[in-house]
Amino acid sequence: LASPLALRVATVPVPPPNTLRAVLTWATLPADMDLLVIGTALSPSATLPFVYWGSRDLDPAADDLQLDTDAQYGFGPESVRFGPAAPEGTWAVAVNVYAQESERNCSAAPCQFVGGERVDFYDASGLVASSVMPAGPAAQLEGSSWWLAGRVQ
Repeated sequence: LASPLALRVATVPVPPPNTLRAVLTWATLPADMDLLVIGTALSPSATLPFVYWGSRDLDPAADDLQLDTDAQYGFGPESVRFGPAAPEGTWAVAVNVYAQESERNCSAAPCQFVGGERVDFYDASGLVASSVMPAGPAAQLEGSSWWLAGRVQ
C-alpha cells in the first residue's frame, strides 16, 4: 500500500485587474505567523506606513492596502491585497513568527521559522512570484522571528 498523501491547500480570491495579492501559508508550527507590509516614509519626519493584524487597512475609505485574512492557528493563509489606490513606492512584505510574551526567548518552534513557510504573489493572471523559507539552519537565522519575503513596487 502506498502511504497517504497529505495536501495543504489555501484558497484565496484571484485579485481583480490592477491589484496584487500576497498570500502567506505555513505548516502547523509555528502556530501563528503574521504577514506585514511596510512602506517607505513619504517625508523624513513621517512614520512608516504599514499593514498588519493590529492595523488591517491604510485607509478604510480607499481601495489601497488591506490585510484580508489573519489566520492564527497554523497553515494560514494570511492575505494582503494591494489595491489600485495603494500609495506608490517600495513596500516590504515581511513575515513575523508571533509568540506570546512567555515564548519570546525560546530557541525552537513555536517561535522560530522551521522552513517551508511561503509567500505567493498573485495578480489577475495568476501566480507571478513565490518566496519560500528554506528548511534547516537557514530557517532559524540565529533565532530570528522575522523574514523579508519580498518587495513590491
